[in-house]
Amino acid sequence: MIKNRSGDKWHSNFIYLKEILTQWIEARTLQRTKGKSKDSTTALNTLEALKFHSDLQAGDDTSKMAEGWETFRLTFIRAITNALTHGCDWMEILACLHVCSRALKTGQQRVRSIVVTAMKTSPSSITPSFTLR
Repeated sequence: MIKNRSGDKWHSNFIYLKEILTQWIEARTLQRTKGKSKDSTTALNTLEALKFHSDLQAGDDTSKMAEGWETFRLTFIRAITNALTHGCDWMEILACLHVCSRALKTGQQRVRSIVVTAMKTSPSSITPSFTLR
């Protein structure tokens, strides 16, 4: 997968980067000793309050949905990376994504389906495959 630190290209990796996962591990370690930070709570609240772009409800109109993702994807990616870099628990992130994706008027069924599948997946199966130093 292509690494893309700008987040402006489709089909490239913006979240699963060593730098982001390193920050996540450092923040998780700090949380274990000092407790959850205000920033991590804010990041989770931001995720839960996300409202998917209205074009993402376009059903079979793939060009309209593509425009919706183009408009919304950086907001979506930024909210997830913010939660990760502040050490939020992965299952909490997924729970927040589940809440925002299932909202009747502002949710997104495809994202909801992916999130539900991820929530059923063992966290050990998504462990980074590289050694962090």
